[in-house]
Amino acid sequence: SVKQSTAGMALVRGQPVESAYGGHFDVQSFWIDQTPVTNAAYLAFIEATGELPPAHWIGRKPPSTEMNHPVVGVNLDAARHFARWRGCRLPTNIEWEAAARGPELLAFPWGNTWDEGKAVGPELGLAGPLPVGSRPLGATRSGIVDMVGNVWEWTELAVGVDEPDFGYVWVFGGSYLQSGNDGGRIARQFVAAEKEYRYLGFRCVREAM
Repeated sequence: SVKQSTAGMALVRGQPVESAYGGHFDVQSFWIDQTPVTNAAYLAFIEATGELPPAHWIGRKPPSTEMNHPVVGVNLDAARHFARWRGCRLPTNIEWEAAARGPELLAFPWGNTWDEGKAVGPELGLAGPLPVGSRPLGATRSGIVDMVGNVWEWTELAVGVDEPDFGYVWVFGGSYLQSGNDGGRIARQFVAAEKEYRYLGFRCVREAM
């Protein structure tokens, strides 16, 4: 049931990228989800494949009031399985940065100055994420939302990027619990690949043919 549509995705054009974390990279054009994967989308995957739902779901379903919230509590392998089911994959660290920072390689999706009002962050005192797209002013120019704040996002290690400790991977963007601003650049941290976190979700990418 591979869906090859790019509906709900934004095109990121290939370009050289200087990472905020060091290094020069070349990125080929790709499509990326405009929002993090939602509970509703992940539920469709669970129902179609019989894969295990996130542990905090009740009776294999998310709360009906949270269908448009980003799915969380999904480890790296589960995120990869979902992406493959959709005919996609997860973005590399550098693709993620290219999408979040746009063709001008801004510090943040909206510009070069941090603005906590454009991200769902810890100052709101939330117990969980908000619906995707709750901060439309935080979007990139091409309409990609929630790259900073709401939930951290899984990425794959790009060639040439320093690997964190064995068994760990880089995640980006901050969340409702941790600021998306790390000294004037988009926050990055490493987490255990096999674990699930209630503040960590993901989005998918697809090659642009």
